[in-house]
Amino acid sequence: MSSGVGSTEPPRSAGAGFAVAGAGKFALNLRHELVGLGGIVERFLFQRLYGKEELYQLLFTYALVLVLGDAAKIFWGTQQKSLSRPPELTGAPLRRAASI
Repeated sequence: MSSGVGSTEPPRSAGAGFAVAGAGKFALNLRHELVGLGGIVERFLFQRLYGKEELYQLLFTYALVLVLGDAAKIFWGTQQKSLSRPPELTGAPLRRAASI
């Protein structure tokens, strides 16, 4: 439900738009940092394995995934976090009749 010309709802605040734009800028910065981290891992870790058997590359990749998974658990924790449903999603779903 957007507020526009002819709408009966009050206009929404611009703060939500700024929050989304800020999240987008954060995601762009994070993307660049992750690409840089990938380049560092490639340059200093994977290049040492290129002349060896593929099994070593596979095992190293698996170990790296396990280490990064544990790092994420240390950083964010293992507790489940519940969030309330956004107000836009609290209504009943629209059901449309199937036409044959």
